[in-house]
Amino acid sequence: MKTLLLPLIILLVLASCKSKKGATQTIKLENSSWEVISLSDKPVKAKQTLVLNSDQINGQAACNKYSGSIIIEENKTIKINDILSTKMGCDKLSEEQLFYTNLRNVASYEISKNEELLLYSKDKTLLVKLKKIQ
Repeated sequence: MKTLLLPLIILLVLASCKSKKGATQTIKLENSSWEVISLSDKPVKAKQTLVLNSDQINGQAACNKYSGSIIIEENKTIKINDILSTKMGCDKLSEEQLFYTNLRNVASYEISKNEELLLYSKDKTLLVKLKKIQ
């Protein structure tokens, strides 16, 4: 009887530690893909994406594909550098330029309860809001 009781207690303890539905899950930035929802608190008109890897970013802006380097620190600071893009034109080029400018000015990030990635400037102004796509 004792040999059955101990495994049952361990199983109950482990089951009680399991995360509940609706609990906040930790989302890692590395190897994640995001779609832009807004730039400078204004909804975007064109689909734009951001893919984060360990030390680089890439994605599709309003008109062009782009890439760059990224440094993510444990204290939720982030720095995006060396953004390069293809040079195709389109009618949403001004939105794309705002996207690049905002990415260059990102200093910190937060992941909201809604699993949105929020990118902030040094003065805590929201620059880019994104939703997870993978």
